[in-house]
Formats: sequence, structure tokens, C-alpha cells
Amino acid sequence: MRATESAARTLRANAAISADSLAAVAHTRASMNVLAAVPLAIAAWLVVRDGGAREFFTSPPGVACVVAGVTLHWLGRRWVARLTNAARRTDAAVPDFVDLLTLQVHSGRPPALAFLRASEAVTGDLGEAARRVAAKVRDGDRFVEALTTARTVFDVRAHAVIDALIDTERDGLAPRAIFERLSFDAHQQRRREADARIRALPVRLTLPLVSCILPAYVLLAVVPLLASQFPSVVIDPH
Repeated sequence: MRATESAARTLRANAAISADSLAAVAHTRASMNVLAAVPLAIAAWLVVRDGGAREFFTSPPGVACVVAGVTLHWLGRRWVARLTNAARRTDAAVPDFVDLLTLQVHSGRPPALAFLRASEAVTGDLGEAARRVAAKVRDGDRFVEALTTARTVFDVRAHAVIDALIDTERDGLAPRAIFERLSFDAHQQRRREADARIRALPVRLTLPLVSCILPAYVLLAVVPLLASQFPSVVIDPH
């Protein structure tokens, strides 16, 4: 039952982070869609109504403008998608590791054995560091000594978990309440980090909008419009 609750909490957190990131990028996506549709509409209108525009679009400069504009717009969309995916991506290694430890402790295993079992399932750099400690323990080292020696190998976000393991094993503290609190704190920290990235996302999205999407708009709409009208401009010498 506790494993199901933990998995459900993780899924709810992931869904909330994904929804918040999509909401943060909605305004930029809407601007991109407008800036993509307007130049296409203007270009189609110019081609239908203006012979100069048709000549421009079939000329080498016109083709270059279209290719450059489409390329910039594609790059801008890819850039926005990459930033959005980065904001949605969260490092859940520490919360998952704490959840595994909590589940093992609640099943009646002591902290040392809970760590050994959890180290088999955790992934990434945290998993490598945990399995290194587990290997030393299986080779005969004391758990507390192996964990203390390898503490600096773990990510700084995992230090609270490592310290709790050392304290519960060395001082005989009750591990259940400690690891439940650590699990709650780890998930809260993960959420705070995700919120910080999502709040910064609209600011970061201005860069692809200004660097790619707006220049694409100019190349696909403004330049053809000016080029089609330029031959009709009469300069009055007086």
C-alpha cells in the first residue's frame, strides 16, 4: 500500500510539473503561431494581388528569404521545445532513493539492509555511489564506516539522507519517522527546483522569440512586402 502511495505521489508531482511548464510556455507558443500564420497570409495575398511580389518570390533573393525565414522559424520552435522539456525534466533520483529506503524500513529491515536493497534499484550517479558503498559492506567493511568514507562521493542533495543513515545506524535512532520526513522534504525540494525553472521559463523563451521567430517574420512578411512595393515608389526630386 505504501509503495502504491509513493508511486501515485510521484506521478501526481510529474503531472503537476508538466502542466505548469505547459502553462508557462503557452503565451510564447501562441505568439509563435501568430507570427507563423501572419507572414504566410501576407505572402499568399501578395502573390495573388501583386505581380512584383510574384517576381520577388521566384527570384534568388526571394527564395533566400523564404528559406532563411522557414529555417529560423524551425530553429525557434526547436529551441522553445528544448527549453520547455528542460523545465519539465526533474531529477527524481534522491526522492526515489528516499522512498525506496522508507519502504524498506517500513517493511522491518534495519537501515543498513534497507540501504543495500535500495542501492540495487536506484539509477544514475546516485546509484553508482550507493552500489559502491554496498560493495564495500559486502566485502566486510562496517556500514557506517563505508558510508562515512564515501559521503563526499554522493550528490550534495543526498547528504541529508546519508547523514540520517549514519545517525540511525550509529545512535540507534528510530528510522521510520526520520525517513518519512526525509521523503517529504526531498519531494518538496524537487518541487521547489521545478517551480524555479518554470518561473524562469518565460524569460528564457524571449531569446528564441527575438533571435529566431521575429527575424523569420521579417524575412517572410516585411521584406517581400517592401520588395513588391519598391518599384512603385516614385521619388520626387522637389
